[in-house]
Amino acid sequence: MGTKTIRGALHNFRRQLEQGKKVRLGLGLDRFFTLQPGEILVFMARAGVGKTAWAVNILQNLMEQGYRVMFFSLEMSDVQILLRLAQLYYGRPKHIIEEGYKREGDGYLEEMLSAYDDFIIEDTNALTTGEVKWKTKMVAPDVIVIDYLQYLRAQGSEDGSYAKATRNMLNLKALAKDVEIPLIVLSQTSRAGGSGDTPISMEMGRDTGAIEETADYLLGAWRKDDDTIQCRVLKNRHGRLGTVLWTFEADVMRFIFKDEEGY
Repeated sequence: MGTKTIRGALHNFRRQLEQGKKVRLGLGLDRFFTLQPGEILVFMARAGVGKTAWAVNILQNLMEQGYRVMFFSLEMSDVQILLRLAQLYYGRPKHIIEEGYKREGDGYLEEMLSAYDDFIIEDTNALTTGEVKWKTKMVAPDVIVIDYLQYLRAQGSEDGSYAKATRNMLNLKALAKDVEIPLIVLSQTSRAGGSGDTPISMEMGRDTGAIEETADYLLGAWRKDDDTIQCRVLKNRHGRLGTVLWTFEADVMRFIFKDEEGY
């Protein structure tokens, strides 16, 4: 961060390449982009489409690549995230996970706990972006995931939802650049997103235009049918746009890459 010569910028570029922190998300998205330090991806969808379930799938993909991930769960508790991750990891419905734990205790989940021992969940309600930055610097993760933008509290005086969301997006971009790691931010769409089966466009970001302006990558997802999620790459600062299809297995919270479509 800060003032530097072109050779200083080249030094940072070389350092990023040597560290190898091009983050691959999976689910067919690597065909379009990989996340790099200081970049922000925003994933938009209406309530009920599966934003948090998608994030848990991404968390699993990242941890299996050896990344240290910090998940700011501003909507759900740590227990809810634990159960969703267990459903995905073991491929079993929630009630089976609960019954197995009652029967066997901690040992029932030991394999998952060992595999994801370095995963950090922060479920404090209504954090500000300043508090997110402070907690991030204490933990030093490789990737941050925030669920979700509208649950962040604004710093200073409240100027309404538009000013709050705008300020928070700008602060998150500054945070990503400061700590030099990628951020993945989930966001609700505006009411124009319909009931969850309406194709998402760039201007459907809820409360602020700063979402489309600030994000390096912007994804919009909606239900194509009961078990198919369609996701459009609406903005890609470094490459092409397009659409991917995912099968969603709701009983185990699993997203599976199905196909790629034309934009």
